[in-house]
Amino acid sequence: MGKKEARDRLVHPMEDTLSKISDGSLSPNIFPFYHVGVTIVAKASTAERDDELNLESPSIINGCQTITIAHEYLKALEKAKKIEAIERFNQIKVIAKLVVGTTSDEVKEITNANNRQNPIEDWQLFCNDPIHIEIEQTLKDAGVFYERQEGKFDAVMKNSDNPKYYFNTNGTYIKVVDLGQVVALARRELREAAKPSEIFLNKQNHDKIFDRAILRYPKDIVFCANLQKAIKRGLYVYLEQPTLAASTAPKIFQKPLVRAYLSRLALLYFYQNPDREWVRRDFSGKLFKKASPTLVDEMQKFYLKVVSKTKNWYTDESKGLTAEVSKRNMDLFFDGLEVELGIDGAGGSIPFSESSIDWTQYNED
Repeated sequence: MGKKEARDRLVHPMEDTLSKISDGSLSPNIFPFYHVGVTIVAKASTAERDDELNLESPSIINGCQTITIAHEYLKALEKAKKIEAIERFNQIKVIAKLVVGTTSDEVKEITNANNRQNPIEDWQLFCNDPIHIEIEQTLKDAGVFYERQEGKFDAVMKNSDNPKYYFNTNGTYIKVVDLGQVVALARRELREAAKPSEIFLNKQNHDKIFDRAILRYPKDIVFCANLQKAIKRGLYVYLEQPTLAASTAPKIFQKPLVRAYLSRLALLYFYQNPDREWVRRDFSGKLFKKASPTLVDEMQKFYLKVVSKTKNWYTDESKGLTAEVSKRNMDLFFDGLEVELGIDGAGGSIPFSESSIDWTQYNED
């Protein structure tokens, strides 16, 4: 429970539920719907009273995390002598499955079954959040498919009547994680941009990225989705050059945080540069299934300006990749590159913000 991942994924969400119940803002009756409960195996059970069971050799085979987190939370309430909060806590009921009189082999299989779930990625847990339903409709109005549920694109497009509603989607769709990553880039949430899975570790992280402001910028979504493909593909192609392939560059640009800084630089460059207006016009209307070769070529020209500089600086700063480079020093270096490239990362046009591009100035196809 002390590990960061466990705190983000398990402890914080349950503590949030317990806090809201304890302070009276959430009914204790909601707890069984938020948390799946426990499974207990015992050799035998007898009913002492209608509301009481006597278990022989009980063992918890699923739900130890629930019990541990709740126990620690209750200890903190008791230490602080929060009487009313404790009374509300004591109203919580937990669903429990009791397995009695099974063989050791059956217990083993029950244990495996109770702890074996279909692999569900964290982002899928948010698929029915209202913001994703609204993004789905906003993009549908623009003729673009937003796959907020795994496999929904294939299921919807099987119906011959549906493709006509997605006239700008071109056989592809925008992924939830990709959208989260590009919004994080635009808002300089670089840790989440470097590791977008962290956006979906808990509701707090999720809501910081996926706010209602996104709904106002469907053109930003489409343009940034196309640009994102070219940023990734363009860097891969650029690093294949023999002089770079034989240098420290591949190792440097494998680092997620370095790639996030570089990706943000590219995003703002193509979003702001007055000489790239044609890029914004050509790639903001419809979705491209793969990175456009034209846009990848443009990305090569951009990387010519920044990749070698970044490689040389990072190699020196890290003493030949033997030491970590601080985020503060990375901020300073990439802020300097912004100035060199004519990018205004603070007051200029930024996607998904009040200073977003006025897309009405671009001719519609």
